[in-house]
Amino acid sequence: MPQRFQNSEQAEAAYYQALRNADLDAMMNVWQEDAHIVCLHPFSERVLRGYPAVLEGWLHAFARQGPLQIQPSEVIRLISSDMAVHNGIEQLAHASEALPLTTQSFTHVYRRTLDGWRMVLRHVSSLSERSPLAFDADLDESGSLH
Repeated sequence: MPQRFQNSEQAEAAYYQALRNADLDAMMNVWQEDAHIVCLHPFSERVLRGYPAVLEGWLHAFARQGPLQIQPSEVIRLISSDMAVHNGIEQLAHASEALPLTTQSFTHVYRRTLDGWRMVLRHVSSLSERSPLAFDADLDESGSLH
């Protein structure tokens, strides 16, 4: 029987544990079994839409990457009665390496269902080493785009 997550924080903790262990069953337990879920991460060359595609994407990712070290930080959570959005930074490395492989920004969206909270969206973008962000150059002194 799938684990029932009482809140989005529990679902997210289970997500990261599954990723650290390269545990496909635990990973898919976090996701809502639905045709409208979406996953976009660096392990895939395309946007994964729907439960079968997300399952296949994680199967291939775990086969290629294996267990990972991953550390979320700077997490901001926006939570309503039935939806939660988590956004933050992840440091990612192979389990056998000490230095981060990459730093990336993530957005996770969770939905409260009859079976508890489930992930419905993961989107990850690699962060460049440049600062400030590239689009800041398009702002004039008032902070407006021109």
